[in-house]
Amino acid sequence: MSIEQDITRTLTAHEGGEIDTTGLLAGATRLGRARRLRRNTAVALGAVAVLGIGLAVPALLPESGTPPASVAPAGKVFPNLPQVRDKVPASQDPKVVGSDPQLVHLTLDPALQTPGMTAGFTSQLGEERLGLVERRSDAKPGLTGTIVSAGRQAFVIPAADFERDTTVGGKPAKLFVGRAVPDRPKYAVSWVADPGIPVTVYEGFSEEAVMRVANGLRFDTVVGCKSRITATALPKGPSQYSCQGMVDDTGAITSTTLGFSPDMRIEEMPKYTRPAPGAPNTTVGGRTAYWTDRSSPGRPQWELMVDDWNGRQVVISVGSSFTLDDARMIAEGLRWG
Repeated sequence: MSIEQDITRTLTAHEGGEIDTTGLLAGATRLGRARRLRRNTAVALGAVAVLGIGLAVPALLPESGTPPASVAPAGKVFPNLPQVRDKVPASQDPKVVGSDPQLVHLTLDPALQTPGMTAGFTSQLGEERLGLVERRSDAKPGLTGTIVSAGRQAFVIPAADFERDTTVGGKPAKLFVGRAVPDRPKYAVSWVADPGIPVTVYEGFSEEAVMRVANGLRFDTVVGCKSRITATALPKGPSQYSCQGMVDDTGAITSTTLGFSPDMRIEEMPKYTRPAPGAPNTTVGGRTAYWTDRSSPGRPQWELMVDDWNGRQVVISVGSSFTLDDARMIAEGLRWG
């Protein structure tokens, strides 16, 4: 599995569970024995709050109205997603981070973009994440992934082999170093950015890598989490709580995942990205499709996959409360564009 796929998996919201970091951490350092999420901004950096990342939580909607046009700069940011200029940026109101799954309030100064850098992003209620994939800058082969987590449920580093005080943008911060694998340390930095946004940058291969990303973060721009598909037919009950995507080095969105509570996910990606699970065993709108049991212990899950739909592969994942007819209804109600 490529590191891009690892970043995608790590950025994906897992209903009722913790962030799945096993792919990124295999053979490397764990920065703590457990990975938990901050329940509120008052919890100290070392405290652990047990809260599933995929749980729907009340949205914190901004009280202020439309900001002045000057707050949304005309220049590009990375990821170069469409800017939404009529929404309040996090630099004005920290509560907007993680308030709307259709919006992303974390961006990176484009001057820090390295050749070939790609990104993944997640916006969900209570937290937003930005994952960066780039070539290592220390002459070692391969790619490296750095993940940013921000919001009132921002990722917390509960333990590390070493930590020390530092600053990010003039704000007090903690730098963490994990050395479970002596020649492959992992770095992270946590701080509260103006005007009160809890942020953690982690999975860095060097102190310079995490500090470069931390100091390059911007909160003055709002961009849209735009999917090629819109779900127009949903079973009664689910509501969207997350939007996730991958962006290439040109800014083009290569894949998106829409997460719905309580246990539904709609993904679209280049056709044939995932191998066929066997022979087609159903149809969707005249297209051959696969209905597959993807359940694991304690987590029932089924997938409806269409290999080629307008040149894209579509996968609808549902839990035990849904049926094939529900998944087919969702698929047939998808609209493109």
